[in-house]
Amino acid sequence: LTVMLVLTTMFLSVSKGLPATSYVKMVDIWLIFNLCIPFILVLMHTYIDYLRNAGDQQAKQAGENDGIADSDEKNQENGGNNVLKVKEAQPAWTVGEADEDKNNGLGLYGTLVSVREQDQQKALRNLYAKLAENTYNLKFQLCILFIHYGVPLLALIFSGLYFYIGLLNYFEMY
Repeated sequence: LTVMLVLTTMFLSVSKGLPATSYVKMVDIWLIFNLCIPFILVLMHTYIDYLRNAGDQQAKQAGENDGIADSDEKNQENGGNNVLKVKEAQPAWTVGEADEDKNNGLGLYGTLVSVREQDQQKALRNLYAKLAENTYNLKFQLCILFIHYGVPLLALIFSGLYFYIGLLNYFEMY
């Protein structure tokens, strides 16, 4: 966003220094295009964050038994205090014997809170693996590909066409 502010300031200062005309100048086209690139990138990153958060929300809804009491339960049990109460871990809980249907495919049985740290780490690894499956869907991959390859390709094509049209105008070959 800071880049856009700097580019806007540069665009305004360059436009003030040029004579006023009724048509769009080549430098105006160049500066407006340079303003569009960061804007497109901000939009794409916002959409990627939206996709990640949507996957996190689905995983959170799927794994409701995540070891932390719900906010309504918490407020009722603590008399309206904002104290976070941790649910007790089930003693017979094992990571390898997960029932996928219980938590909508997350593969977690019981809770993510365990007395044994190794069990908790395994459960968190399983959770992050399932979250990664939700995150890396087709839309997410297309956005990443567009950011890594589409935007630079668009900039190269525009720069080449701009240079070509500029040379044609300079040598009056049109």
